[in-house]
Amino acid sequence: MVVDDEPDVHRVTRMVLKGFMFDGQGLEIISGYSGAEAISLMRDHPDTAVILLDVVMEAEDSGLQVVRWIISMAQADF
Repeated sequence: MVVDDEPDVHRVTRMVLKGFMFDGQGLEIISGYSGAEAISLMRDHPDTAVILLDVVMEAEDSGLQVVRWIISMAQADF
C-alpha cells in the first residue's frame, strides 16, 4: 500500500515496482491519498504486508495517526 497525498509518489512507486516478483508472485499496489483513506483501505485489505506511508498529509501527523491505529488494531488481535 502506498499512502501519500502526492500523485507523483504513487506514479514513481508503481513505475519502480512494475514487474517485481516475490516468491513467484507479483505485487498488488493499493493507493491511498490521506490518513483517513489509509485506515479505510486497511479495513478493506487487512492482509496488507507493507505500507509506504507519508507522515504529513491532510494534517501534520496524519501518518502517525495511521500508525497508532494500526498498532491499536494489532494489539486488539492478541
